[in-house]
Amino acid sequence: MISALNRLQPLNGNKIILFFCLLIQFNGLIAQNSTYTKDTLQLAVLMPFCSKEILVDELSPKSALGNACRSYFEGFKLGLDSMSKNGIHLTVHVFDTKNDTNYFKQLLKKSEVLNANLIIGPVVAAGQQLMKTFSNEAHIYHVSPLLTLTKSKIEDPFLVCMNPDLESYADIFLKQLYLAGNTDINLVVYSGKGKNDKIISNRLNKIKSEYPGFSIQCLDIAKNSNYKNYYNLNKTNLVWIDSENEFQVNSTLKLLADTNQFIDVHVIGNKKWLEYNAINYPLWKHLDVTLLSPYFLALDTKITTNCIELYKEIYNKEPDEYAISGYDQALLLIDNLANNNGVFNPTKKQNNTVLVGSEYLIGPKPNNKGYQNNYLNQCKFDDAFNWINASKTSK
Repeated sequence: MISALNRLQPLNGNKIILFFCLLIQFNGLIAQNSTYTKDTLQLAVLMPFCSKEILVDELSPKSALGNACRSYFEGFKLGLDSMSKNGIHLTVHVFDTKNDTNYFKQLLKKSEVLNANLIIGPVVAAGQQLMKTFSNEAHIYHVSPLLTLTKSKIEDPFLVCMNPDLESYADIFLKQLYLAGNTDINLVVYSGKGKNDKIISNRLNKIKSEYPGFSIQCLDIAKNSNYKNYYNLNKTNLVWIDSENEFQVNSTLKLLADTNQFIDVHVIGNKKWLEYNAINYPLWKHLDVTLLSPYFLALDTKITTNCIELYKEIYNKEPDEYAISGYDQALLLIDNLANNNGVFNPTKKQNNTVLVGSEYLIGPKPNNKGYQNNYLNQCKFDDAFNWINASKTSK
């Protein structure tokens, strides 16, 4: 299955209706000494905007997904416009897949899709599964732009996931720890009983032999009091709480903060915790709570300010996470295509593209066919309770 990283915002009055195919052309002047190809790049966007359903009923079951896709495309379009001003010729064919499997199959037969340099979409798991056959025949890379693959195993060498698969969080975080110079870690992972709560712990059990200096134990969060049997004063103590249950998480945090039993414990958590009814900020600060996320918006940069102001000017609203991701991905993906003669290269290093809300380290998936972003931000509150990115590894 596929899960969203955060709650979707409701559709507001600023409607965009995407009919069967919306053709957008961006024609920029070719800059002197440009490293970009002068050929027109062809993009196909295949996303479930669900425009007609939302127009009829803003509370339609498809509205959350459609609204996320619309926000993404609004940001993506801003990014495309920016790249066209750098001298890149773009033709973009936009299709509303309607979140309809049969209709999606028909779209894959369109010449605009078959002749694309890159396909943005699909979004949901059913569409990704259908793309496997298409990829084997067409050999066109396609981007999963928004959501995080959880339990779905999609063996597609032409799939590029812009958010890491959930089980890959284990690989990415351990590697980040190791590259940051940590070689003596005592890691205890608590798993809950949610539908996705054991994915990371199961993966950690498979790869822990690759990190002989790390002590890794996976436990049931319902038995969190057993932590005293695994706490080690001679190592750096990390506790990864792989659960979204607010009561269980808060109970575990209070236990770990008991200075009569434990000192200097560092907690790794889930981004969903930010949606809790109440956050005990001093407790989080005491336990150095760090949330792993592929998304982080640095508000103190000029490019971020410019992007947000431009988006507000055009769409009369604040950009959400999906819009910012769309903007960043447009810059990253078009730069890749333009510098490789229109052929997407998933192993190419990022060409100094300054992004707004994301870090991308595209490379092979560690345990599956295809490619993904192998970077996670380590987000936490600082001493003044500002939300910061504390990642110590660089791309």
